[in-house]
Amino acid sequence: MDSPYANYLIRQFVLASITKVAARSTTSPSEQDRIAELLAKYTSSPELELQQRAVEFASLFTLGEMRVGVLELMPPPELKVTVMGVGESDQWSPMIQSD
Repeated sequence: MDSPYANYLIRQFVLASITKVAARSTTSPSEQDRIAELLAKYTSSPELELQQRAVEFASLFTLGEMRVGVLELMPPPELKVTVMGVGESDQWSPMIQSD
């Protein structure tokens, strides 16, 4: 995080990643404490976007078990065949004909 090669965008991704790791059941309490400390460190960052992410993720730590639900793995979107080929799952698309 303190590397001169890490820009604000990389730091935001790192904060998001470690927050998701903290929600896993395999993460020990000591690791969760380290993650909470790192998030707290960046809640006063001069980089506004980084500070905002750190505050948002740090507030998730106060939610307890709800945090696990918020940060759980999302399933991939279901793809459906349309006239144009394979596309997003969109039941209201005019391209999809229902029988």
